[in-house]
Amino acid sequence: MRKIASIVLALLVFGSLAARAEVKEASDVYKEFSQWSSVIKSADPQSPEYNQAKQEMLQLYPLLHYHAATYSQNRQMGNAMAFAKAYVDLAWMPQFADMHLEQSEPYATMTYFLASNYYNRKDYTNAITYLKRYIELGDPKNRAVVFLFLAKCYENVGDYDSQVATLESALHEYPTTSDLLAMSINIRMAKGLYEEALPYVERALLVKPADTKLVSLKGQCLEGMKHYAEAADVYAGLAEQQKTLNTYKHYALNLYNCAVQNYETDKNYAVSYFHRAIPILQQVVANDPTSVLYTNALAMAYLYTDNYEDLAAINVRLKVLGAPEVNGVMSAKQELLTSDIPTHTTAPAAQHVAQAAPAYKEPQPAAQKPAAPQPQEQVQPKKQSEYATFVQNYVEKELHTWQQKDPFETIDEYKERVTEQTRNAKAEELMKEAKRRFLAKHEKKIRPSDFELMPYDAENKVFLLRSSYGDVVLPVPRENNEARSFAASWKEVLISNPIFDVAGDEVVIRSIDFVTPKGNVYNYTNNDNATYTQTEIAMQFDQIDYSQLGGGAGSAKKNNVKIEKNNVVVGNSDVDINIPVAKSVHANTFAFLIGNEHYQQVSAVPFALHDVQIMKQYCNKTLGIPETNIRMYEDATFGKFLSCMREIRGIADAYNGNIDIIFYYAGHGVPDESSKSAYLLPVDADATQTETCFPVGRLYHELGQLGAKSVVVFMDACFSGSQRGEGMLASARGVALKAKPDAPQGRMVTLSAATGDETAYPYDEQQHGMFTYYVLKALQDSKGRTSLGDLADYVQTQVKQRSVVINHKSQTPTVNASEEASDWRKWNWK
Repeated sequence: MRKIASIVLALLVFGSLAARAEVKEASDVYKEFSQWSSVIKSADPQSPEYNQAKQEMLQLYPLLHYHAATYSQNRQMGNAMAFAKAYVDLAWMPQFADMHLEQSEPYATMTYFLASNYYNRKDYTNAITYLKRYIELGDPKNRAVVFLFLAKCYENVGDYDSQVATLESALHEYPTTSDLLAMSINIRMAKGLYEEALPYVERALLVKPADTKLVSLKGQCLEGMKHYAEAADVYAGLAEQQKTLNTYKHYALNLYNCAVQNYETDKNYAVSYFHRAIPILQQVVANDPTSVLYTNALAMAYLYTDNYEDLAAINVRLKVLGAPEVNGVMSAKQELLTSDIPTHTTAPAAQHVAQAAPAYKEPQPAAQKPAAPQPQEQVQPKKQSEYATFVQNYVEKELHTWQQKDPFETIDEYKERVTEQTRNAKAEELMKEAKRRFLAKHEKKIRPSDFELMPYDAENKVFLLRSSYGDVVLPVPRENNEARSFAASWKEVLISNPIFDVAGDEVVIRSIDFVTPKGNVYNYTNNDNATYTQTEIAMQFDQIDYSQLGGGAGSAKKNNVKIEKNNVVVGNSDVDINIPVAKSVHANTFAFLIGNEHYQQVSAVPFALHDVQIMKQYCNKTLGIPETNIRMYEDATFGKFLSCMREIRGIADAYNGNIDIIFYYAGHGVPDESSKSAYLLPVDADATQTETCFPVGRLYHELGQLGAKSVVVFMDACFSGSQRGEGMLASARGVALKAKPDAPQGRMVTLSAATGDETAYPYDEQQHGMFTYYVLKALQDSKGRTSLGDLADYVQTQVKQRSVVINHKSQTPTVNASEEASDWRKWNWK
């Protein structure tokens, strides 16, 4: 998709504005566009302001395209995407629906540019939005590949039903496209839905009737459906075309299983299949002499066909392999044979190519050494790592040599030397030796050019170095221009003393030295817990998008590098200024405000700290709550949650319950996957371990027990497992969960940002959570004199409408009141 995107970038640069001598500055264009967007969304359609905004935005429309093209040509992709998004989204606005701007020549190209870049950044949710838009408008010649990538997006977000529906729509238009058929087959076989996969395999075979991989897939579908006789016939034909070990294993398995499946009902029929299975099993065992599974199956076939002479010989082999012998005492009814090879391969297509199967070898004469065990076919969709391949090849080669019988070695000596225990010990020894050899190879070939120097983090006094071995955070002092000097001489920096290790299947750096031309040595070791903070600037007049930084390296672990983002807000939201000031003071009202933005183990919550800081100002100025009555907790740990509740209880006891309480929370919420209970996530907690989180039920219970005159809870979080915005936080399956709602207690009212399995979105333009923004807006417009009922109605209406327009997703705030708070709609802070 990156290649296609690069072609799109070239097309974008070619526009009608390219030849203009004078074009407005990009920052001015975006600022004006944002301002007029706000006007047109809020103004009366019959007003002069509305008409002026519409005309101004139409004049800016081609300039958005021009600057998107210019930024993309200069490889400033964050800015290019910001302008492209504004250009594409404007045509979707209901105010311009009757003008059909999407029919302009560059519109579809710009839409695909936006979709492809979201896809390449792994922002699949946004990619889905614009890929679907392109399918509605784009060139039919490109629709097939767009359908394919749309299906991949749904796969990446875990939406299987939408992926299936997309592929069905695509195949309706392009019934013979191999990539679409391949994905339709693979997603079903990956879930074991063999009966559903088979019709697609048959359709693909109509296009490529001689394709052996498709024939193999047909056999595996029949095998998975336990239609063993039909599957055996498929593999019989396949074995004539490609003599691979895996083909013979499948062939033998289905013949054997057909025999076992029918043994009790038709013994003669079953025995005929045992006879057919024997020569195929002999071929498999000859090519994989260490396989206990197939050796045992061959012994069972000998037993059922009364071939006791061959049974005795094969029992000797089973004994050498350390497996139980097969004898006539065993029950006639045996279990079906389970294959020791993967259950399915991938369908043949441009995007789905499996590695070639190992070559099949004819059995060697008895006087010669048995054939070497053949490697199993690599048929998993995920390609095996270079490290795993190296170790496997080395161990199998050396182990094969070791386990051969020496001509001068007696049978008893051989049987004593080669056992299951000694074989495993030898394999472990060889794996260690393979690891040493593999790492030594990497230590010899690493070069400075393998590292990319990223901008300096002056706060933590570190550089981030990116490489294929993971991210390295290198401490370099800032004093005496040392860091600046290091950056200036980066191209002449040498490396020394590299030490590698393996984390999982990845080669990572344990430690390394970087030496400057002046002889200064800077050491990196993955034993250090290092933090690199990338500062991100959010501006009203432009958007600057930095790529997500992540990864790491280490010794038998991932690098402990912690890469953060620091959101620096430039400019003001309209609710951040002109905050109304109340004339009265509410000395018995207390506010407890928590804003959690920077999490230690999960992604940040955009604008959460900004939310809580502005909420504090409204509580103080607009609601008349004395500053001493306001407790604010920024990036609250679990300990701070406990401190907050302790303070609330202490104040309530001191006032004998004669207080009003406002509790506000902006941050992540998570559901427990088993109980579906809702939790608030402290910044030091693990979203997958709810025992480290603060239960919403506990919060409501403790607040309800205070005996307070009123408790109002504002919750700018969702409890579906989603992040604020896009992506999943806690659901292991990548789907949203619907947490059980907890009931308010005492005289309590709760206003929550979203319903059920919805997501609580940010309002990027206003630099707040969307829910929080409209709570503040209601207080600003009413100067704090609104009733709680009117505030709730306003917030529900505005958030529901704006989220659909801005985020293209529903977000519906909810209100819940306890039985004791039946009069809550009349509550106010006057």
